[in-house]
Parts: sequence; structure tokens; C-alpha cells
Amino acid sequence: MELRSLIPPRPPRLAEIPYVLLFVALVAAAATFVVRDFHSSVAGEVETIERDAGLVAELVTVPLTSADFRLLAAFAPAHVQRLGGSVELVDASGRVLYQTGRAPKSSAGRSLGRGDRVFSLPGGEAWLEVSVPLDGEPGAVLITTSYDRLQDRVLAQARLRYAGFATATLLVVLIMVLLVGSFLRRSNRLKDLLSQNRHWALHDELTGLPNRALFKDRSLQSLGHARRLASGVAVMIIDLDQFKEVNDSLGHHHGDLLLKEVSQRLTSALREVDTVARFGGDEFAVLLTDVEDDAAIEKVVGRILRAVRLPLVLDGFTISVDASIGVAVWPRHGDDFQTLMKRADVAMYQAKSVGGGFEIYTAIRDQNSTDRLTLTHDFKSAIDQGQLVLHYQPQMNLVDRRVDVVEALVRWQHPARGLLAPQEFVPLAERSGLIRDLTRYVLQDALRQNGAWRSQGLDVCVAVNVSARDLIDPCFVVEIHNLLRRFSVPPDALELEITESALMADPERAITILNELRLLGVKLAIDDFGTGYSSLAYLQRLPVTGVRIDKSFVTGLRRDDADFVIVRSTIEIARVLGLRTVAEGVESEALWKTLAGLGCDAAQGHWVAHPIVGDQIPWLLSVLRAPALGKDELEQLLLGPD
Repeated sequence: MELRSLIPPRPPRLAEIPYVLLFVALVAAAATFVVRDFHSSVAGEVETIERDAGLVAELVTVPLTSADFRLLAAFAPAHVQRLGGSVELVDASGRVLYQTGRAPKSSAGRSLGRGDRVFSLPGGEAWLEVSVPLDGEPGAVLITTSYDRLQDRVLAQARLRYAGFATATLLVVLIMVLLVGSFLRRSNRLKDLLSQNRHWALHDELTGLPNRALFKDRSLQSLGHARRLASGVAVMIIDLDQFKEVNDSLGHHHGDLLLKEVSQRLTSALREVDTVARFGGDEFAVLLTDVEDDAAIEKVVGRILRAVRLPLVLDGFTISVDASIGVAVWPRHGDDFQTLMKRADVAMYQAKSVGGGFEIYTAIRDQNSTDRLTLTHDFKSAIDQGQLVLHYQPQMNLVDRRVDVVEALVRWQHPARGLLAPQEFVPLAERSGLIRDLTRYVLQDALRQNGAWRSQGLDVCVAVNVSARDLIDPCFVVEIHNLLRRFSVPPDALELEITESALMADPERAITILNELRLLGVKLAIDDFGTGYSSLAYLQRLPVTGVRIDKSFVTGLRRDDADFVIVRSTIEIARVLGLRTVAEGVESEALWKTLAGLGCDAAQGHWVAHPIVGDQIPWLLSVLRAPALGKDELEQLLLGPD
């Protein structure tokens, strides 16, 4: 799909007219119309006077007859009363033959020809004089009236005429202003919305960084540029290593804050010509242009890792994260965008598998990494499709050979690869953020099985491993309580095994969760003790009930090596603290006897019993508790024909 298909078309440019200017323009237009109408009305009044004077001039004769006087008497007083001034009839010499009313005379003298003129008196008052010659007779009709009074009369008529019109006009103007303003606002909002849609079609909404579509477009342009100039291009895939823990333990709000901060740090670590994009979740991508060699890439990667690894404070929480970075370089690792991205992804998983940092793609590792990617993808559906099964391995007491605890061990019945051991898929679950789902599944199935055993009269405790993320989850205790009630299992019939590294992730919060679990009645054991970061003295702070000695100290245990001293010290201090000790990896009778001599409480390993499915546990425990069986027969039952 081409990038342009993802982008809404540009909206047409609309002229932005300020509302004030629009209002002024409309008012000015209305004022112009009124002024013109006023002048037109004044001219109309003058034309009326001229018409009346012309009518008189056509009818009267000189010398005046009685009929003329009657005509003048009928016209002149009415005119003077209406407009003021005077109406005069003069002969050719200017002698007044008839006059009604009074009016001042122009200093410029009188005109007996046709026409009108306006003159002003010394005081500033304006007067109008209209002159119309008599029709075929010497002389003229002169009408003199106050020009100011005439204008006032016209203005008074206009006020009456425009009283309703002005209100209607103002209302129309106001409505037009509102309509035009609303149209412009809607148009501007539409333009802004289209502009925003255009932006967010190519950018991540949370961080504002380019998204996958824009990253691909820029990558294709950079590859085309690199082909023309024979320069280098590198793409990076960046995955945050502890983001899932932050999101699960502190919530999505803090997860979003973390992503925003990391986005800013990535941007500040790169050049302006480079591109950093967010693909979703905790996955980012970087496009480097004009790359000279691997040393230049390593320098950029170093800046990125230093920026990401700096501790950051989010709402009072100090958080540290790391990143795994995979790099693919054009043209060494691929000639097209898709190939480069795929191989950068493979390199990223290779970096993640060795604990973070960065890796540049190498073909020799590609097959293994591809298999791991495939397995990770398959595992996402394994839980929902019921492909995970639990096997149980007893922990036998070294004194009376009783079995009070069985450990739940998860296996994956892969449809193509067969039965997979935990070490083949648990690390994938941890890296992909599915470890909590895996733990919930194991807890639920183990307690369901324990409830079934108890309904058969078998009183045994089941041990389940939990992850670091469970120990910082405030809802974990409530979930345990609900599962125990759901399957009618007493709290002391469940033992949770916690590794030292899980405790060290957030010791204070982990201890709080452990104390709540102990108050609930659940047993707690430190798993693989001695392989993590804690010391024996650290046990005093933990509300645990047992310690499991890691098999790396047990296998090949001899009295003359350092492991013997560690195991003996662990057992002695655990006894003082009232903790139950279990030795893992017991593979021989000699180890059994040595541990029994050191005072260890229980042993677990293939010499004791192999892991079996839950339905066979009642039978296995009955066999282990049967003293009548001979040694050879017992080994045949427990270990199989081999």
C-alpha cells in the first residue's frame, strides 16, 4: 500500500476574514446606501419645487390678471407653509409683482434664468433659490426656501421610512455575521480536523513519533538515495526489556509515562537526519542514514543504551529499564526494506536471549533465531488451546520416606515438536510478557488437581513456582485466595516457590506480598537457594517456611569440596530458623545418605521419582509408602525398564 493512500487529501484553503472587518464592511455598505438615499431624496424635493415653479410659470401672464392672483394665492401660501421662505413673481427688470412669505436675498443678486442655487448667509444658514422663467412672458417665478429646513424635513421622512428598515437591516447584518462566522469556524475546525487526521495517520498517538507507515516511507526514500550515492543505511529494532513488569505492577498510566520518556531519550540520542519510530507496545525502530561502518553504528547504539538505562522517576517511583537492539545494514544484510526489518528483528531477539544489549545480524544465527520466533508465536496460543500439561515430582522426607509435598512442573505438548521441557519455553514466556498467564494457568490446574486428590482422600501439598512479576502484583494474594476457595483446597496445602532473583527485583514490595500470603496460610519456599544475590542472613527477613538447595550444589556433592560446606551451612542455619530444607537433583543413593547425614529434611530428584502426570500421583505415593516392596521392584516401578 502506498503511503499517499493513508493520507487524507488536503482541505481547500479558505480565506480567513476577520469578523470585525466583515461587520465594518457591512455597516459601511449600509451607511453608503442611506447617504445616497438621503441625497437622492433632497434632489427629489428640489425637483418638486422646480416642477411647482414651472407649473406656475406656465399659467401666469404679465401683467397679472385676477386669475393669476387666484392661482398664486392657491399655490404660494401652501408652499410657504410647507417649506418656509417666499414665492415671488418678478418682471424682466427684477421688480416684484407678487410675493408671499419672506426670505433673504443672495448677495450675488438674482438669476431670472432657469436653474437653482444654494447660498449661505453670513450666519452660516443655507438657502435654496429656484428660478423658472415665465412661459413666453418677460419675468420669472422665484421660490426661495431654507435649504437646512428642507434637509431636516427629508431627514425626518427618512427616519420614519428607515425606522423599521434599519432594525431589519441590523438584524439581517447580525444574522449574516453569525452565519458567516459559524461557517468560517466550522470550516476552520474541519481544516484542523483533516490536518490532525493527516498527522496522526503517520504518527504514534501516545509519543508523537513516526509510526510504521511513515518509518517505511522514509526507509524506502533513504534506500533509494543510498542506491544512487552508494551510501550506507541501517535499521534498528529496539525492544524494552522491563516494560511489561512496569505495566503490570504500576499500571498502564506509568507504562505510558515510561514510553513517552523513552521516546524523548531516543530522539535526543540521534541526529536530526535519523528517524525514530514507535511500532506499538514497547517496540521502537530507528533508521540511520549515511552509515559509514559498524563502528559508527556501535557508537549510536551506545548513546541509545546509555540514554535508555538512565533511571527515571515516575510519580515517585524510581524505574530502571534496559533495551535489546537488533541491527541490519544495507546492502550487506538485505536489499529491500522487508528483508532488513526481518533480519533486524532476528538480531534483536538474539540480543534479548543473551540478556540485552545489541546484536548486528549474522546469517549463522538466523535459523536458531527464526525457530525461537516461531516458538514464541506458537506459545501465545498454547495456553488457550490446552497444550500445557502438568507433571508432578514428589519431595520425599529423608527420615521416614513420607511424601508430603509434590512439585508441579509444567510441560508443553507442542503439536509438531512433541513434549517440551520448561527450559525451552519458560524464558520465551518471560521475554514475551506471558509469564503471568503461564503462572496463572499452572496455579489453577495444580489446585484443581489437588482438590481432586483430596476428594480421593489424599492429603498432600502441591508446590508451584511463581515469577518476579507475581511478587509485585497487588492482586496476586486475592487471586490465590479465590483459587483456594474455588477448588476447596486449604491454604497450607499450597506452597509457592520463589527464586532469589525474583525477590531482588523489588525486595520491599515482594516482602509485603509474602507477608500477606503467610497471613493467608500459604507456605513459602526459597527456590534454587544459593544461586541468586541474597545471603543466609537475608532469610531472617523473609516469612518463608522452607529452603530448596539448588541442584548445582547437590550434584556431585563430596565432603572435600566447597559445595559440601555451603550445603551443610545452609541446612544448619535453616534448622536454627525453623525452615524445612529440600535438596534438588538427588540422583543416587549415595547423595541420599549424605544429605540424610547432614540433617536435610527432604530430597527431590530422579533417584526418588520421575515427574508423572497428576492422575498417577495416588498410585505413586502408595508405591513409595509400601514397605513390602523390594528394592529391585521399587526401582522398576519408579524408574522404568531403562
